[in-house]
Amino acid sequence: MNSLKFNVSIFLLSFSQIALIGFLSFPAFAQSGSIKGRVIDAKTLEPLPFANVFLNNTTIGTVTDTNGDYLLKNIEQEGTYELVISFVGYESAKVRVTVGKTELNRGTLRLTPSEIELNTVEVKGSRDKEWEKQMKRFKKIFLGEDKAAEESSIANPWEIDFPEFEDASVFLAKAS
Repeated sequence: MNSLKFNVSIFLLSFSQIALIGFLSFPAFAQSGSIKGRVIDAKTLEPLPFANVFLNNTTIGTVTDTNGDYLLKNIEQEGTYELVISFVGYESAKVRVTVGKTELNRGTLRLTPSEIELNTVEVKGSRDKEWEKQMKRFKKIFLGEDKAAEESSIANPWEIDFPEFEDASVFLAKAS
């Protein structure tokens, strides 16, 4: 019976220590600040989902939701920060914010689309004479050389490939 009392007192002591540690650390969590806001396109005023929002030189960051809204929370250190918002195809924005112990509503931030002009790309094509030669051979073998073959056609010949085969006497045609 004495061993049962001893085990219960150890349990009570451990539980009270855990409760005391939790109680002492609670004010530290209660004093953290947060920043919320919205990110939209400056021209169309449409929300920008999945834009990156972070405090520069920290590990605190998030992405906007499908409505362009964000919430940076658990900012332990009060002070002035640089809030950075970035999104592919848009100019990044940097805003100075002062974080306190409460929630800071930064409001709506508008990102301007990037006006980057790409270099001109010229695409040239040429006929593949070897493929045309193989296609002519394929039609002769597949369709034949009679009047019915002359009136027939292959609707999508570009889908046919003619891979090289080790044995030169074998003619191979493939289509997916």
